[in-house]
Amino acid sequence: MFLHTSIVLHVRDLSRSLALYEGLMGVAPERLSPTFASMPLPSGGILEFWQRDAVDPAPASEPGGFDLTFSVADADTLGRLHAAWRDAGLTVLLPPRDRIFGRTVVMADPDGHRLRINAPARAS
Repeated sequence: MFLHTSIVLHVRDLSRSLALYEGLMGVAPERLSPTFASMPLPSGGILEFWQRDAVDPAPASEPGGFDLTFSVADADTLGRLHAAWRDAGLTVLLPPRDRIFGRTVVMADPDGHRLRINAPARAS
């Protein structure tokens, strides 16, 4: 029924967001226009970016109302991504913490979109 699933982030500066996410995800956008871009995610799905002042209808809320979550194999990978993403300019909202479901970290991009990385709990 559906051809693909995507998440659309409304961004203030499309070129800045594309440069940031291309570095974070390691993939380039496939579709690009002056106000919109589409990027395949390595694990499947599509991440899209729409220049906030061109979104139709206009967004009714600010970013940060949900977490875009990326699952990784282990806490070491989470730690490496946390450091790399922090160094790339993301703001740390929640430093790496152990939770009942595993290790997690939450960061925000310059638009306030929340990116969460999860690693499974270690078997005891």
